[in-house]
Amino acid sequence: MTVYGPDYALLATHPRAERPGERHTHHDHLPPEKLPGLLLNRAACCRTAAAIGPATAAVVHDLLADPAVDRGTTVGRVLRLRERYGDERLEAACARARRFDDQSYSTIKRILIEGLDVDAPPTILPGAPGPHLRALGRRPARPPLRERVMSALPALPATPQHQLTPQLKQLRLSGVLETLDARQRQAIDAHWSYEDFLARLLDDEIERRAQKQLAQRLRRGAVNETKTFETFDFAAAPSLNRQQVLALASGAYIRAKHNVLICGPTGTGKSHVAQGLAHDACRQGFDVLFVNTHRMLRHLNGGRADGTYDKRMATYLRPAVLILDDFGLKPLDGPAPADLYDIINERYEAGSIVLTSNRAPEEWPDLFGDPLLASAGLDRLGHHAETLVMTGVSFRARRTTPTQAPRGGEKGGHP
Repeated sequence: MTVYGPDYALLATHPRAERPGERHTHHDHLPPEKLPGLLLNRAACCRTAAAIGPATAAVVHDLLADPAVDRGTTVGRVLRLRERYGDERLEAACARARRFDDQSYSTIKRILIEGLDVDAPPTILPGAPGPHLRALGRRPARPPLRERVMSALPALPATPQHQLTPQLKQLRLSGVLETLDARQRQAIDAHWSYEDFLARLLDDEIERRAQKQLAQRLRRGAVNETKTFETFDFAAAPSLNRQQVLALASGAYIRAKHNVLICGPTGTGKSHVAQGLAHDACRQGFDVLFVNTHRMLRHLNGGRADGTYDKRMATYLRPAVLILDDFGLKPLDGPAPADLYDIINERYEAGSIVLTSNRAPEEWPDLFGDPLLASAGLDRLGHHAETLVMTGVSFRARRTTPTQAPRGGEKGGHP
């Protein structure tokens, strides 16, 4: 394609696209501020990181190691930190983040903001936000889409329902508007009294708030909404005492601050049972947190890098029920045994722990590497604890069992 100017002067020539949707861009035609972003590819990022230092190069290499996940944007944000803090400080921050096995952008940035990359107090370079200005750098939140759409529509004529809107909003009862018309028609047809009509509206509001709070607890606790006891196949887990599980679902162990230990081979439904206990706990108003044990210990260790260890520890001590999934699946390295002991010790008789493991309880002491630490931690974990032992064939193995070949050596299906 040829582009001409107003005076018919030749401006540029682009080759014809070989495939539909293919584009050709001349770098010389781009604005200066757009050119760096276009040229930011994997090779360029690796070269830039190598020029900063070996720790930064290692962080970039790890972020780009998985070809199935595009972390180019994250890498670009990490490299742009050099503009505010310089190459030396960015290299030191990356080295500290790698030392604590938490190479996320947020951790590296917090290390720089707090000045943890140097021994001296943090030095705020020109243009760099101080700790007290972090919140000010955030982009102001846009109104929800529904509010923006409704504000663009013409005003509706006033009706009894819309006349109640200001009063209901002031009382934080605007949810009543969702069922007000339907309840009004029912009241007229069934000749409800004023008290019955009001009682139905209040019941609707109570149910609506309960469902909203349940959804919030499930979301905050990382609980899978589909993994409930209603969807669990008890017939496929004959070793599991159904009455014991349903008794636990009542939440008595949470009120007593007791623990639940679920052991068994891979694929027998341990995580599903733990999710079911978490779901029923949320229904009863308890705060829960479902987390992979190894991921939790890595998250805690990363807090040592950016000075947020106490804050991260509080995340796992706050909920009424902490569910540690896949305990013992990976070895406990570095400070992990001590961190796990601290979790168990701080929650002892203060909050419940639900733990799932592929290993038998007899194997747990060897995971700590320290007999004294293992004895103290497991003694507290097992005190007042109920144990569920699950055996049988993996659910996943049953689903992937190959279909038997047709008789008579026929390659086809049905005759």
